[in-house]
Amino acid sequence: MVRASAQPEPKTGDSTHSATIVRASGDDAGLSVFRSGDSPKPTRVRIIKKRRISPTAVVSVGLALAAAAMIPIVWFFTRNVQPEAPPPRALTSVTLTWQCEVGHTFQAAGQIGSRKCWTCNRPSYPIARYLCPVHGEYEAQVLLEEDSGGITAVKELRFQGSTWTAADTFVCPRCGRKLEYAPKDPLEEARKNKRRSG
Repeated sequence: MVRASAQPEPKTGDSTHSATIVRASGDDAGLSVFRSGDSPKPTRVRIIKKRRISPTAVVSVGLALAAAAMIPIVWFFTRNVQPEAPPPRALTSVTLTWQCEVGHTFQAAGQIGSRKCWTCNRPSYPIARYLCPVHGEYEAQVLLEEDSGGITAVKELRFQGSTWTAADTFVCPRCGRKLEYAPKDPLEEARKNKRRSG
């Protein structure tokens, strides 16, 4: 324990008092101030060192803030947003190729059921292309139906002059494999039209 004497301090009134400062050593480091004439209990003054911010704490807080900032970014790029399906087109707004039982073809608006052939007045049906993985493309007549929700679907299919078959059992006449619908390629249609005109 170290003692240090201090200069007398003026106090209110005529009398002066002196103070003794005692510095404690060890765990209980601090200053004790004793004033002469005061009560024997010392007044303890604690001196606290200025603390530095730990680098580990700075890194931890930085990482936590970075992780919090990443949450909305990750959510934005990983959310599963389904594109809104376009409203179904009315069948009458679509132009289809029709074929009668004799083989005449013509273009007309879509409709449910058959349509009279413009040439021979026989019933005609829309035609579509179906693909066999082995034997290639076939042209088939299509019988359309509309369900209670107003959605148009293929009810039955047939090759020209044959009997109607349910759409899910329509197979290749040569190998019996299931035929898959093959939509028209617009570029192929453009090439065909160019050949006809050129």
